Amino acid sequence: MPKTSKCGRFICLNNNVKFLLGVNYFPRRSNIMMWSKWNVDDIRNELYIMRNLGIRAVRFFIIAEDFVDNYGNINEDSVRKLKEFMDLLREYDIIGFPTLFVGHMSGRNWKVPFLVNGDPYDEESIVKFTQFVTNIVSELKDHEALGGWILTNEISLFKRPENRERALAFLSAVVSVIKRIDPNHVVSSGDILYSPMQEEPNVRGMVDYIGPHLYLYQDDPVMHGYLYGAYLDLASNGGSSPVLLEEFGFSTLQYPEEWQAYFINEVLYTAIAHESSGAFIWCFTDFIGDKDPPYEWRPLELGFGIIDKFGKPKPAASIVSEFSKTIIKLEELGLYNRFRRMPKATVVIPFYAYRDYEFVNYKDYSSVLMSDILLTMVGTQVRVVYELDRERISNGLIIMPSIPLALTSTWDYLLSNVRSGNNLYVSLLRQSFHESPTHLWDELFGVKPSSWAGSKGRIINGNVKIRIKHNFGSLRTGDSISITISNPIHLYEVRPIDATIIATLNDDLPVVFMTRRDSGIIILSVIPFEYIIAVTERYTEVLPFYKALIELMGTQQMAYSSSPELEVQTFYGDNGHLLFIINHSINNVMDNIKLNGKISKIERIGGFGDAKLNDNIINVNIERKSGLVLRVE
Repeated sequence: MPKTSKCGRFICLNNNVKFLLGVNYFPRRSNIMMWSKWNVDDIRNELYIMRNLGIRAVRFFIIAEDFVDNYGNINEDSVRKLKEFMDLLREYDIIGFPTLFVGHMSGRNWKVPFLVNGDPYDEESIVKFTQFVTNIVSELKDHEALGGWILTNEISLFKRPENRERALAFLSAVVSVIKRIDPNHVVSSGDILYSPMQEEPNVRGMVDYIGPHLYLYQDDPVMHGYLYGAYLDLASNGGSSPVLLEEFGFSTLQYPEEWQAYFINEVLYTAIAHESSGAFIWCFTDFIGDKDPPYEWRPLELGFGIIDKFGKPKPAASIVSEFSKTIIKLEELGLYNRFRRMPKATVVIPFYAYRDYEFVNYKDYSSVLMSDILLTMVGTQVRVVYELDRERISNGLIIMPSIPLALTSTWDYLLSNVRSGNNLYVSLLRQSFHESPTHLWDELFGVKPSSWAGSKGRIINGNVKIRIKHNFGSLRTGDSISITISNPIHLYEVRPIDATIIATLNDDLPVVFMTRRDSGIIILSVIPFEYIIAVTERYTEVLPFYKALIELMGTQQMAYSSSPELEVQTFYGDNGHLLFIINHSINNVMDNIKLNGKISKIERIGGFGDAKLNDNIINVNIERKSGLVLRVE
């Protein structure tokens, strides 16, 4: 029997870390009606294709209407089919992740017979659901093809819980039943990204991994690519829990087949470079039944497959096959065991993003994602940590990006942390006029508020110019940065006490300050750079500031690119290192990868591109939306 378990920040299969390259699955002919239109031959043929592509895991869905009646009685014929499906997975050496509560699926909410008043969070509904779960888990817990349990499919889209407490009570009740029956396999919530059931500090100890479902849209293709890695960083809480990308994909009824392939390639390399335990593509195959619900009114859902409706591979299938060969090579080298990322920067997720406090109504954490992306673009590896887990902050640079406020206990902790030799960067976002972001203006930042009583502060809009008044990394006195503000923003007005003014707004208002507290450096900006580019997506305007910041703080990794289109992630080892170079551009990119340290040899492990070592610089040519993996010594 295979055993899956949490091994630190990874999922282990029989105590070995394996990248779970997977798909979400319904059969091509029967789609969501898989169990009621059971066809063993179709399933066998599709599993055969999966195995040949190198797919290791399948997420599949137990549709309640097919398995249980209104009184909670189990349909034994459906259970027989379920066990037969698991036997087929075993035959093709693929592990399965059953999803137990499928209320929402593909743009429709489906009937769940055992619910009371349609409410899964009702106490009686939970009792009935746990009875159902007990039956299914007891049947499959010892099966050789079982990989783990996914509790729901996006239950918050079926019915959003009234509050965090109800959501977490549901999760705790059902997971405890699963774990009591089957302690040998991992469990996740399966909910949407912004659910309380995906917030790592709130579900740690209940679920075994965080499983984001990511369908992201952006105007800028480079920003779009970087966002997937940033969300994976956010989900892991600095490595506190494993992360497995449970869903991602686009339909070829939205975009051309070749662009679906480019996208899948980019995300697979991004996932492994950000230490994800796996990635499940949505989905394996297109569907034929275009008059079946919900496809008749959701035609988009017919085209997500990497296999088309005629059973023929799309370009994405060959991408998956090539990637599967690369991960075998990487695992033979000891990826995740002998080679590890070593982030030197920690971005903090504000407390209000995942905990409820009275009269604190801020919820957005897009600035955290922007900061992660900017740091990665300028060559720094990042961990993202929730504010109340601040003990997970390691040595190096700490970033609080575009925050309206933080807890007083956090500011006290950060002051102590800086005095111990770490560095801090904070930018402030004024979202409420009846607010102060900190109680330590002077003690921490060396500044004090300077506006007249009742003032809303300085308002900025349109194109603004920030002038450098003091050397700051590669930015020298007299340099300037121009930034576009799409909507008016109010800034705090502060004056220095013992801080040095680094930059002013139009030679007038001081906006960036530097101070030292013992051996640590603190940079304060009253301009919320990260919030601004979350709106405008003009990240190139802020890159010079971030580049100067990491130069001052010394947090650049061993290898980096001067081109923001190329993401570089270094995995450090005792005898050589691995470089993951990902092209987030929609064009092929030629660039030089610069190195902090001497290397004498490079070896291409996999990916789509070429590399050549030339005088301690690696010249690379990488295909659009692709990854390249090198081993360097």
